Amino acid sequence: MNNKEFAECYLKGAKIRIKYAELSLNEDEDYAYCVRASQEIVELSTEAILRLLGIECPKTHDPGKILLQSVDRLPDWLKNEADNLAYISRWLRAEREPSIYGDEVEGLSPTELYTKVIAEKH
Repeated sequence: MNNKEFAECYLKGAKIRIKYAELSLNEDEDYAYCVRASQEIVELSTEAILRLLGIECPKTHDPGKILLQSVDRLPDWLKNEADNLAYISRWLRAEREPSIYGDEVEGLSPTELYTKVIAEKH
């Protein structure tokens, strides 16, 4: 596969996850899964951008910092959003494990950690 094909594959995966995130938020009320899917959407979309720039992203769940390192290669409209995208990527990365496993220190399950208000923020 070339970089364009990888990017297309990543974006297809992100698009599918958008459907599951919306379903989790609006019908299933599974807010933890909505947060997890949102993290994956941002990760895959950002990695697609990097692939199109010819940058192979290291296997990380927070590619936002790599996007910022390459900001000079982005089109102007995306340069204006790069800081915001990197911030969202970092925030969602921090929520990845709790949205799957909960908070063992606090003894809270994923469903106890996330509310609709938190999920809608993502």
